[in-house]
Amino acid sequence: PLPAVTRGQVKKALFALQAAPAQRRKHLSPKSIRHVAGLLSVVMSEAAEPELIVASPIVGLRGLSKLNKSPARSLTLEEISNLKSTLRGDDLFTLVEVALASGCRRGELLGLQWTDINFSTRVISVERSLEQTAAGHRVKSTKSAQPRKLRQRTGPSTALGCRRPKQREDRKR
Repeated sequence: PLPAVTRGQVKKALFALQAAPAQRRKHLSPKSIRHVAGLLSVVMSEAAEPELIVASPIVGLRGLSKLNKSPARSLTLEEISNLKSTLRGDDLFTLVEVALASGCRRGELLGLQWTDINFSTRVISVERSLEQTAAGHRVKSTKSAQPRKLRQRTGPSTALGCRRPKQREDRKR
């Protein structure tokens, strides 16, 4: 029962998730465990509001930041060169080229439409993001909910210009 759940039990359960098997890798990632903790926090807060429990046992829980959080890093110039060489001629090349030049999130890249791209000024307008949900895909606003304009170098603009006729051709098949 919720009123019997203690802070120690919650902490023990969350740290036990580090050894839990995952679908695509050996163990759950620290990000997945923090996601579970976030969901648990919401549930416990909702239970505390109508006084089903006295206080949320997860509020103020210490130690979750100790989960091996690996810092983000940029690709090296050599890695970028290898990635581009590997993808040259592949349909993903254009998406990767725009991603490397813009820093857009995956959902933002997938939410781009041809009307968002001004080829004469080489400006891309990022206004939406594509999200995968249990019910399928949905279009939503960007993380900041603010559209932004990105000026592209020649490379991404050229790749996009080459991709559009190819996409039209693929759609006819």
